[in-house]
Amino acid sequence: MSRKLTKQQAKRKQQVLLNSRMSSTEQIRMVQIQMETSKDLKGGKWLITSPDNKSNQSLITSKLAISIANQGKEVLVIEGDIRNPSCHEWFNISNSYGWTDTLLNKESAVGIIQRTHQSNLSLLPSGSNESRADELWIKDEVEKWIESVSKSFDVVLINGAPYISFADAQVLASVSDGVVLVARENKTKEKDLLWVNNSIHSFGKEVLGVILQTG
Repeated sequence: MSRKLTKQQAKRKQQVLLNSRMSSTEQIRMVQIQMETSKDLKGGKWLITSPDNKSNQSLITSKLAISIANQGKEVLVIEGDIRNPSCHEWFNISNSYGWTDTLLNKESAVGIIQRTHQSNLSLLPSGSNESRADELWIKDEVEKWIESVSKSFDVVLINGAPYISFADAQVLASVSDGVVLVARENKTKEKDLLWVNNSIHSFGKEVLGVILQTG
């Protein structure tokens, strides 16, 4: 029977994972370079998604955000996976109130953006309204609020839901400048990656690369 980690031990484990040199670290750097060469980083909005739920995608999103922030860019991470939000856990930030709450209450989400322990990096949590998803994913509304919270940042990374499982990620892909795919070695199926790639291109969006998570 495994022993439950204390809050301090859990925080230390999170920091070790965020700072570790995983095999995907070099791939993350390559994607970062693609972002810099594909579009002026000022105002760039990029969706991070996976074909399925087999990868630890939020960890990859967080590490990519830290890598860009370390270059002196102001980065905003938006938690777009409203059914299984976890980016806030990597930075020990509350998810009790987020953009889903402000959108449904017709409030501005700018005021609930939170600074993380990492310099130049902020997080917009998803909040607690995943049960009303059908009211949230209206393309024009999503595009409008993402544009409103992006103005003060050089780069915006949106951590999306699994692409094949939910239409949420397809809406986010349609309002992003490009997409980064995360796959799990020996878990993610090649045919699923190809389907997602073709779907993203049908929106006229660029797939910057695939980050393969091992282990």
